[in-house]
Amino acid sequence: MTGFFKNNKGSGLIGVLVVVFIVAALVYGGVFFSRDARNTDLHELETDITDINSPADAIKILDKAKEDIGEINKTIDSRRQTADEIFEDDNEFDKYIITVSNIKAGDNIVSPVVIEGEAVAFENTVTVELRNQEHETMVKEYVTTKAPDVGKSGPFKITLEFDFSSTKEGYVAVYEESAKDGSEVNLVEIPITYNKDKLIE
Repeated sequence: MTGFFKNNKGSGLIGVLVVVFIVAALVYGGVFFSRDARNTDLHELETDITDINSPADAIKILDKAKEDIGEINKTIDSRRQTADEIFEDDNEFDKYIITVSNIKAGDNIVSPVVIEGEAVAFENTVTVELRNQEHETMVKEYVTTKAPDVGKSGPFKITLEFDFSSTKEGYVAVYEESAKDGSEVNLVEIPITYNKDKLIE
């Protein structure tokens, strides 16, 4: 046995075995704990590190460990990409949750005015307002979207009448009322002017 350790071949085998055991412990131990903790679906690792009888066996096990590391990295990258896509989709969803399609900033509107667009809202209901320059509500109505299901985007269309004598500038506002506290959610506020021939007190 002493001669084996003094032999270069034996020393080389011991060195390879040490490396293999360290790598195997890191790879298999990490996967074991992460699989238990995260309930992942990584394939079962079946390599038996006790079947080492030569440097060639040790090298095969080391290569197998490298392959397993590669598979783990692929799985992590795939899940990271999926998460990024989900968050990206959520950002797009939040950005366009309410839109007004037929009125743009600077438009001069005449009574009655038609306001239409797309919205996703609680119970498919949005609030539409005509406001003055101080953002105070002058006209307020509710409209239900024609969404195919709750939580889905759907078109809305409503006609509002106004007769303002002193209000020349203001805003068309569309928003969802919070089910929690009634606050404005996903507000779209478009600066407009009211037709000067329709001025009232």
